[in-house]
Amino acid sequence: MFEKNKKIALILIIAVLLLINLFNLYFWLDKKDTQILSNILKDCVSKTEERIVSGTSLAGILDAGAKIKILYDYYQCHEAQRGDIVIFQPDPEMNPIVKIIKGLPGDKLSLQGDGMNWNILLNGEILKTSTGDAYQVNDNAFKMLSLYIRDYNGIIPPKAYLLLGNAISGSLDSTKFGLIDISDIMGKVIIN
Repeated sequence: MFEKNKKIALILIIAVLLLINLFNLYFWLDKKDTQILSNILKDCVSKTEERIVSGTSLAGILDAGAKIKILYDYYQCHEAQRGDIVIFQPDPEMNPIVKIIKGLPGDKLSLQGDGMNWNILLNGEILKTSTGDAYQVNDNAFKMLSLYIRDYNGIIPPKAYLLLGNAISGSLDSTKFGLIDISDIMGKVIIN
């Protein structure tokens, strides 16, 4: 019995010493490295780059000729938000393209239409451009998005995003490429 109590006492002493060391480490970091840790967690960007927009798919939000700043690898440390403007490269042989995050993981995705034109519904609401016009996609876009709706029971899966331009008929975006995995999003775009 004495040996068992001795082992329990030893375990408790070790646990208390570990807690004291963790407590001291926390305050040491808090005093000395708060700024460094904050910058690592806050910025977490591998590089930044300025570019000039050449396309028109985001006209009204980001016009051709506009200057942007790209924060590469931003989403390795930050959660993507609806409305973020992002850059991704759907194919290694294509130039990167800039789009808006419209749909997030867990959102309910569906389509509604007349067989010729289709509206994209997100969480039961018709998705609209920045001017308030409803997206109206053609049959090819309907087929592309319908695959995801069928395969994922109408729910955008984890790490997948619906990226769209600002044109009502779609552009080189999720209406052509489908849902985009977070690993394919190269960075966040900041409008200068």
